[in-house]
Amino acid sequence: INNRGLLAYSQRSHLGALYAAVRTFPQLSGHQFDWFPSLLAAMPDEDESQKIERKARKTVLYDELDKVVGKLAELAAKASGVRKAVLCRDRMLVQWLRTLPWRQRNIRECRLGSPSDANVFKAELPRLVHVATPTWVKERLRLNPGETFWQFHFRPHETKTGSAVRRILPRRLIPLLEEYLANYRPQLFRDSDSGTLFLNDKGTPFSPSQIRQVTSAVTLRYCARRVTPHIFRDIFAYKWLDEHPEDYLTLSKILWHRNIQTALRIYGRNYDESNGAARIDEWLSGK
Repeated sequence: INNRGLLAYSQRSHLGALYAAVRTFPQLSGHQFDWFPSLLAAMPDEDESQKIERKARKTVLYDELDKVVGKLAELAAKASGVRKAVLCRDRMLVQWLRTLPWRQRNIRECRLGSPSDANVFKAELPRLVHVATPTWVKERLRLNPGETFWQFHFRPHETKTGSAVRRILPRRLIPLLEEYLANYRPQLFRDSDSGTLFLNDKGTPFSPSQIRQVTSAVTLRYCARRVTPHIFRDIFAYKWLDEHPEDYLTLSKILWHRNIQTALRIYGRNYDESNGAARIDEWLSGK
């Protein structure tokens, strides 16, 4: 940190993982590691403004991601075979992450199939289970109470926070999803179908490094920034709060946080004195 200019937060993360490993490793049970917490606590922290500036250098504006989706669609229109399938997969992946900013684990492990065991499926809405319905869904249900809809459902053991998540798939994703499932995903898997929604170039589920590599490569090429699945979450959060400055509760639900405090802790620093001054100015202007 002092001599090489490394970031304290990243070193703290690495040392914290090492501490968690050695203190539970059976062959090291006789050793004392009580000095670890004091070492971690003594490490200097970044200034808050430096954190914001560093994160800003890694992100792009939400609307700039349209360029990536548009360019991939343009290239796919000129391609054929497996190359076309890969481009259409990448296009859907980017569009998916800018619409549903899931953690990369859920993107990688998302399974297709029946409602009883899949994460993404098309079925009637469950009875006696709360699933909020947008206006377009309510209109269809008035015409046909038995209408089926694309939905997603993750059980408690499938989410980081241990909470179940169930929702109707956003309408903007449905045409792209159905096209991908009918025409392009079958070209990606080889000997057998793993059942996951997204498949890598070899037809198997993505690894964490592979999915980061795909999103980083296409965003670097078309909007000059390496955007990982985690940074997609930040970009979405900044866009949401820019248009809904105080709606941290909705954001916490979109990002599947355990409670609103997590969203406030991570993104609340973007709501500072300048936001308060702007609100006061608007309030006084209306007097």
